[in-house]
Amino acid sequence: MLKVPKKLLYLKKPLLVKQLREFDEVEVRKNIADNLVKFFKALETLKTHIAEEEEKSRNVYDPDQNLMEAALHRVLALDEMERLQYEIRQVMVYQTPGMGDLYSRVIKMVGVISEEQEFARMQKVKAERDARWRRRQAQEKATDVFLAAVGIVLLALYLGGAWWILVKDRMDRWG
Repeated sequence: MLKVPKKLLYLKKPLLVKQLREFDEVEVRKNIADNLVKFFKALETLKTHIAEEEEKSRNVYDPDQNLMEAALHRVLALDEMERLQYEIRQVMVYQTPGMGDLYSRVIKMVGVISEEQEFARMQKVKAERDARWRRRQAQEKATDVFLAAVGIVLLALYLGGAWWILVKDRMDRWG
């Protein structure tokens, strides 16, 4: 039940009704927003599931997979997502008082956020790729240094052995 502040009880009735209507509208908007957030989270979960299934289908070979079953599940998930989006669009456009353009504003903002997220994702992928490249370069450099050190040691041993043989031969021959 809605609680009415005492000071409002002394005001004229039309003013009281107007203020109550404003209060109710704010609460209704808040409830709508909370429910929309829940809906969009569920929709995002469904989209993530569909994307994971597509990625799994592209990259993981499963000889036991039933292709008809996988296709059916994917089509049903896409149909459910489209149905939910249609229903929420109808509710947001036609059944929310004073919020008729909410759907179009939300869709525009989704586009903006999607672009921002795609840019951030691309930056993250680039950073990971660069980090892998730097690690590979460091490993290759370490390998090169190690092989050069082994080569130098082997060369030094060869030259030292050759020198030792020459010195020993000279000692044996010339005394």
